Amino acid sequence: MEEEWWNSEETDHSTADDSGSDMNDESLRSPLDKDFAVDPPSVIAFFALSFFVVPAAVLFGGAGLAIMVFSIMNPYHEDGGLVGFFCLGIPCVLAGLVSFLIWWGSVIKERLRVQHSKDRLVYQASFFGLGFLSEKRRLSEAVYLGTDKDGDHAIIHGRSSEGVEWELDMSGTVTELAESEDPYNPPYKKWAREIAKAIGIELRAK
Repeated sequence: MEEEWWNSEETDHSTADDSGSDMNDESLRSPLDKDFAVDPPSVIAFFALSFFVVPAAVLFGGAGLAIMVFSIMNPYHEDGGLVGFFCLGIPCVLAGLVSFLIWWGSVIKERLRVQHSKDRLVYQASFFGLGFLSEKRRLSEAVYLGTDKDGDHAIIHGRSSEGVEWELDMSGTVTELAESEDPYNPPYKKWAREIAKAIGIELRAK
């Protein structure tokens, strides 16, 4: 996770007090910008996973769709009809979908960028650090971060200057951060609290 200080211009040292100390540098800085994201998989891991999982997704998904189309077109065939559609077509499509979701969850990571310097919250799905599917909200409009009792369902609640309420779902980001730290006992609430602290809002747990 990256941390950047955005420094203001230095002031004249003539404002120092009689003791010779300068003005507090902290007062010249905007709040800390912070990124919340897990590291992407290594290139080797990416190609290894893609080599095994992507062909399975294509094979099972394609076969399932072909069987379903065949069953619809040949309802009275011994391998078609409802038997072929439900017993072969749907299971194959589901197997292909599961394979794809495994690949997607491994290479596509979620990231939250807390940018006090720009008064902006930016949610992104990222591929090897390259963001896409971006969603932005004004940071100063954030009111609180709500979670369930486990802490893995985390949503930022905000209200615009026009009184319109909005939500930014952080469940995926919190889950990825917690499970990367400890997959056997993920500290969901810890990371939800860290995000709320970085934004400067209250954490409300049900």
